[in-house]
Amino acid sequence: MNNPIITLDPSAICIVNNQVTTSSIKVAENFGKQHHHLIQKIEKLDCSEEFRCRNFSLDLKVNHQNGNSYNVVEMTKDGFMFLVMGFTGKKAAAVKEAYINAFNQMALVQSKVLPRPSKLHQLIEKSGFNLDNPRLFSMVVDSDAMAPTYRKGDIVIANPNFSDYHDGIYIVRFGNSLKIHRVQLLLNVYYFSTDNSFYPAIEIPIDNLGDVSLIGRIEWVLKRGD
Repeated sequence: MNNPIITLDPSAICIVNNQVTTSSIKVAENFGKQHHHLIQKIEKLDCSEEFRCRNFSLDLKVNHQNGNSYNVVEMTKDGFMFLVMGFTGKKAAAVKEAYINAFNQMALVQSKVLPRPSKLHQLIEKSGFNLDNPRLFSMVVDSDAMAPTYRKGDIVIANPNFSDYHDGIYIVRFGNSLKIHRVQLLLNVYYFSTDNSFYPAIEIPIDNLGDVSLIGRIEWVLKRGD
């Protein structure tokens, strides 16, 4: 019997300080575990201190509703794999597979993260866009599919850490390639379209996305020649 197919929330994997990570909150949520129990498991991992420092980072969060503070651990792919290697069962296996795929696709995004500092960063900030969010990444438009909105050579800035989907323009992963599309969700069907009528729209049912995923929502563009 095949394992169930698990689709992770887009915010499960993020790029923080130029590292692809997930959080203990997301891991607990996706594996169906109590967060405080997962934190205890992380604290008891039988790994070297060097491995722990390299792959786990403790952060203190505050619940703004009641003022209570709690620990959250950010972890790399290696840290995640070390943590969950003992999780068993068909659902756990499916979640592991989904995480590995998500880590790999975000690594593709990581290759496009803007270096800091750079002349491009200075130019973008001079234009008034706030680059303080470390999760933002850039992509150079490499075709005329979105013309006239975006033209070849333009640079778009996208945010991969979105948890609230709404129709808009996204960077979309199709297998090992990244494309820019207008995305609309209607009656459990995703419609991927472009602004250039030469390129046909793509329709994919929400339960048949396969290796298609929304990588980041575009928030700003630096036009070629600006």
